[in-house]
Amino acid sequence: MNQKQYCTQQLQNLAHEVSQQAPFAEANEELPLTESDQRFLDTLTHLAAPGTPHDESFFEQGQWLIGQSVANQAHLTALIPRDLFWYFGGDCLHYMPDEEISKFQQLEEACYDKESNDYQEERARIFGLH
Repeated sequence: MNQKQYCTQQLQNLAHEVSQQAPFAEANEELPLTESDQRFLDTLTHLAAPGTPHDESFFEQGQWLIGQSVANQAHLTALIPRDLFWYFGGDCLHYMPDEEISKFQQLEEACYDKESNDYQEERARIFGLH
């Protein structure tokens, strides 16, 4: 599994987890989501959809999503895999300590140098998850 596949899977897992959290789980006709919450959910659902191209718009939306989570949905931020902060890059990197950024740089270099498609294996090795 390469990084793109891994992060798509992480987005799908995140979408499932978020749908079970407030305010998304309690939303109904009597208590609808706010416009901001609906945009957050729509963006996450779009990013997690299989086949969504990982183009410039994808990364801009991902950065917006993480920024919104940190600023307005703090209870959801802990659910976001750290890999997504790295994957989306940009402003998301401001929420990562230097040591963590260094490990993700090592991971990216290892995958590139070895021409490895096994992102999970390299990730486990570099982050000491074995």
